[in-house]
Amino acid sequence: MSQWKISRRYAKALFDSLEGDDQAIRQAAVVLEAIQDLFAEPSIRRVLTSPVMPLDLKKQVIEYAAQKAQADQKLLRFVSTTIDAGRAEIFEHLPEAFNRWMNLKLGRLQAQVSSVVELSEAQKSEIKQNLSSMTGKEIEVDYHINQDLLGGLMVRIDHQILDLSIKHRINQVAKSVIH
Repeated sequence: MSQWKISRRYAKALFDSLEGDDQAIRQAAVVLEAIQDLFAEPSIRRVLTSPVMPLDLKKQVIEYAAQKAQADQKLLRFVSTTIDAGRAEIFEHLPEAFNRWMNLKLGRLQAQVSSVVELSEAQKSEIKQNLSSMTGKEIEVDYHINQDLLGGLMVRIDHQILDLSIKHRINQVAKSVIH
């Protein structure tokens, strides 16, 4: 089973155990992101993902990050139990999976919008408003610059992609000319 699927299961279990306690859910998201940041450091990532490294070492590293992020006892038990189960590597994907559950329960969707240039605040606001009206849900948007698009936008909401880029249009025209 892939690490992403396992992360989703653990994220759901954690979210379900915290459901109804908004403060604990927000704090869990912060702590999980602090733990995820460990994976950005190559030497620490090697320790956390290596099957030959002792679990106690992995536990010390991850619990230290969790304590620094002010994890409560319930979350520290979750972290400890997850590591004891040999699943330290899922913390690399756990924040994203946890945030998806949180957004789902709150009726929000996460969107990624890519454009060739930095969008103005007015453009960002309009895009967010249009996406919200299209989906009927509150939208959290992350904006990225992608020079490969040539122009236009690419919008990703969950696993759906709306490609409004010039590159995509050129590819469509090329395909229609060939066929």
